[in-house]
Amino acid sequence: MASCRYCIDASSLLKLKEDYPRKVFRKLWENVEQLIADERLVAPEEVYREIEFDDELSPWAQQHKRMFKKIDAEIWKLSQ
Repeated sequence: MASCRYCIDASSLLKLKEDYPRKVFRKLWENVEQLIADERLVAPEEVYREIEFDDELSPWAQQHKRMFKKIDAEIWKLSQ
C-alpha cells in the first residue's frame, strides 16, 4: 500500500499552533516534522507567505522550508 500524502494550508498550521502548542504536544509536532522529512506533508509556497510573520510559526517554517512547494499538477492533485 502506498503511503498517503497530504497538502496543508495556513489555517491548519495556525490552528495546530493554537490548539496544540509545541511545548506541550512535542510528539505531535515531531510526527508532523517526520511527515515533512518523508515528503508526505507539503504546502503551497503561498502558505509560507501567509505565516512568515507569525512569531512562532515563522522560525518553524524556515526550518522546514522544503515542505513549501510551487503549485504544480502534483500539488493540485493532492488538494482535491
